[in-house]
Amino acid sequence: MLAELTVAIPTYNRNDYLQELLDTIPANFPGSVIVNDNGNFVNDSIKSKYGDFRFISLVDKIEMFANWNSVIASVDTEWFILPSDDDLFYPNSFKFIEEELRNNPDGDIFIFGYNVIDENGQILNSWNPEKAQVLNSPDGFKVFLKGVDGRCPSIIFRTEFAKKMGNFDESFIYTAADSLLIQKCLLYGKSVFVQKIISGYRTWPNNLTTQLISTTDWLNKVEQWTSIIAGLLQKDFSSVMGSERIINFKDEIYARNLLSGIKNKRGKEGILSALQFFMQSRFPFHADLNTRLRIIKAIVSK
Repeated sequence: MLAELTVAIPTYNRNDYLQELLDTIPANFPGSVIVNDNGNFVNDSIKSKYGDFRFISLVDKIEMFANWNSVIASVDTEWFILPSDDDLFYPNSFKFIEEELRNNPDGDIFIFGYNVIDENGQILNSWNPEKAQVLNSPDGFKVFLKGVDGRCPSIIFRTEFAKKMGNFDESFIYTAADSLLIQKCLLYGKSVFVQKIISGYRTWPNNLTTQLISTTDWLNKVEQWTSIIAGLLQKDFSSVMGSERIINFKDEIYARNLLSGIKNKRGKEGILSALQFFMQSRFPFHADLNTRLRIIKAIVSK
C-alpha cells in the first residue's frame, strides 16, 4: 500500500530542516517523494544524497498555498501526505500508515496524531484523536466541528478526492486554507481517525500565527473559511445539522480565534490594546456560553 503513497514536500529556503525531514523517510520507502523547491534554494548536495527523490525547482517564488497545490499537482499515486520542510516523521510512522491504508483502502482522509516540536526538535505538547474510528460522510466533520486540530504532516489525503474538494484555496495566502480542505474532506468523505503519533509538527517563536492572530485580517479569513463550510452545510446537510447548529459552528470557531487574539494582544501590548482589538471585532453571540464568558473574562480580569 505504501507504493501508492507520495510524500509531497513544499519547501522554501530551509535546507537544514529539509534534510532532517528527508532523513526520517525510510531508505526502503516504496512510494514516491516529491520536493517542490519554491525559489530554487535546494542545494546540489541534498539533491545528490536523495537521488531517488524527485526535486522540482520553481525559480520564481510563489505563495505558500500555491506551492502546496503545485506539489500536489505532481502526485500520481492514490494518496499523499504533505509535511512542511521543517516537520519530521518517527521510526514507526510509515508502518502505522501502511497498516491503516491496508485496513481502510477506501478511506478518503486519515487523521493521525502528532507532537508539537520547537526549533530544536524538543516536544512541547502532543495531540491525538480522542478515539480510533472510521466515519462516513458527514460524521467525520463532527469530530472537528469546533475547530481543526489535525495538522498536515499527520494527515493522508486521497489524491483525487482532495483535488475534487478543490485542494488548498489560494485566496487565503497564510491561514485557513488547510482547515477548509480538511473540513471539506471530513464532510464529504470517509474519515479514518488513528491514535498513533506519526509526525513532529514544528512551531517557531513569534511565528506567523502569533504575529497575525490579533488582527482583523486573521478574523476575516476565519469568517471566509467558516462561511464556505456553513454554505455547504446549509446546501447539502441542513437536515443533519440544522440552521441553529450551523450558526453555532461559525460563531464558535470565530470566538475561539477572537479569544486567542485577545490573549495574544494582552500579553504583548496590554489590556488597552486587547480591548481595542475586541471592540474592532464582532461579538460571536451564537458561540457556546462558556466560550463567550471566557472572552469577557479575558478582557475584564486583572
